[in-house]
Amino acid sequence: MLLSLNLIRTDGDTQSREQLVEETYLEYADAMVAGEVFPPVVVFHDGVDFWLADGFHRARGADHAGLTEIEADVRPGSKADAQLFSFGANNAHGLRRSNADKRRAVTGALKHPVSSKWSDNQIAKHCGVSQPFVSGIRGSLQTVISENAAERTYTTRHGTVAVMKTAGIGKTPVAQEAAAAEDAGAMSTASGEAASSPPNIPSSRPSSLDAMGDEDFAADVDPLQEVESVQRQLRDIQAIVQADDKMAEADKWRRLHQVAEERQSKLLGDLSRANGKLFITSEALKKIARALGREDPRGQQGAINNLVATVQRIAREARKEAA
Repeated sequence: MLLSLNLIRTDGDTQSREQLVEETYLEYADAMVAGEVFPPVVVFHDGVDFWLADGFHRARGADHAGLTEIEADVRPGSKADAQLFSFGANNAHGLRRSNADKRRAVTGALKHPVSSKWSDNQIAKHCGVSQPFVSGIRGSLQTVISENAAERTYTTRHGTVAVMKTAGIGKTPVAQEAAAAEDAGAMSTASGEAASSPPNIPSSRPSSLDAMGDEDFAADVDPLQEVESVQRQLRDIQAIVQADDKMAEADKWRRLHQVAEERQSKLLGDLSRANGKLFITSEALKKIARALGREDPRGQQGAINNLVATVQRIAREARKEAA
């Protein structure tokens, strides 16, 4: 159906690209002015608003072309439905996504109330990327979140799951002992123990780690190893990013070359048709000259001019008689 561009909302964070490419939507605008037909944009209607989910370059191109309406595939759904759909848009058509576009789509899917519950493989299929790409971004997001968390769950080298409190990391041993002594005193009072009983002063190691053996603490909670692990993940993600960016750049030049070839082919076709029309006109003039008995090309133009003058004279006389 044709939908007014003024009704389509693009401000609901339903755009999964990092940004629009001016060269692309201006190219679309020129093609629309020339009469080229584009696939309909995808819009979700919640009963009040029309949320654009796919076709931002087409919509911008139509606006630049001076159009007021655009062909749209209108589907029932909310803004959240449009956002979820947009994460998988453009993975098989339209302008090839940059790696920044892919990261934005995957990050949005990992934060969306529906797709955040999906596995990495499901998100990868929906967004049109690889499963390691999704896992890398999920890992980086979890690292940022865990830095602000009070507890961290991890698996020891023996296969057991343990919880480490991280609130005291970075504090001095004196501050840790004071906090632990305060907690111990509060627990002692709550349990009805005598106030005069000596407090249970913990060692300099945080009390939350006492349940772990020395061997587990040394092997599994080494901050240097954690930093190195995060750095390795970042290097892997960077390698994937660089590879995808090179592919995107190569595809961009292939598309430009294809557009140039198509325009060249169109111009050659127009030239061929013009030559055909010129040949037909020339043959018609020759037939008129032969009919007037002027086989000599030098006398053909004069004969044609005389014929035109005669037709004009007859027309003027016919107008006078009619008046």
